[in-house]
This record gives sequence, structure tokens and C-alpha cells, in this order.
Amino acid sequence: MTALPLNGLDARILKMPERPTRTTKKTPPKLFISLRDRTVGIKSADILFCKSDSNYTHFILKDGSTVLASKSLKYFQEILGDSLFIRCHASYLVNKDQIESIMKNNALLEIAGHFIPVSKSRKKGVKAIFQNL
Repeated sequence: MTALPLNGLDARILKMPERPTRTTKKTPPKLFISLRDRTVGIKSADILFCKSDSNYTHFILKDGSTVLASKSLKYFQEILGDSLFIRCHASYLVNKDQIESIMKNNALLEIAGHFIPVSKSRKKGVKAIFQNL
């Protein structure tokens, strides 16, 4: 048997790359944040949550301190990955291991006495993560 020649369209279809599958990005053990006069290292596990303030990000830590970084929340979300952190709201990125409770309507997360809102569009994703635990 002889193979039939491929026309140009068929050849392009065969050469198309496969769609990449989404993988969970691992969270680095330590995050280095540049401040005005120094660079500080923060253990990822010590971060309770991050709060957006326009192009700044507030890191709220276990010891009660706050670190202000001059980068957006989206920037830090990409660095921290999604294995330990979840974006529950446009203004918040929370450490999944620090969540103490979820309100019945899935609208609020409690972390160390702080109540973090969950946006309507992200409720299903947040609920799914915690139903699998």
C-alpha cells in the first residue's frame, strides 16, 4: 500500500502542538521582598494572606506584622503559585493552610481573627478546594 500525499491543510493540522495541561505551581519556601532600604525574606508558610492596595501588596504575617511591597497582587500570585495559596477575591490571596473556618454561605474565610471576603465568581472554586480535604 502507498500512502496518500497530504495537502497543506492536513499537514498543518498534524503539526499543531498539543494544548498544555494546567499544572499546579509549587510555592517557593521563602519569598524575598524588596523594601525601600533592604530586602527581607519571608517564609511562605508564615504568610496568612496578602491584600491588594492598587499597585501595592500588604503581606499579613503570623506574628501580626505587616510588610508592604510595591508590586501588584497578581505579581505575587504568579510567584507564590497555587499549591498553597488561593485567590478568593480580586483583592485577596490567602494561605490555604491558615484558613480556620468558612462561613456557611461561603462568602467569608476566617484567618487568625481576620475575615476575608470571597467573591461570587470564586465561591465555587473555594468550595471545591475545601470539599476535597
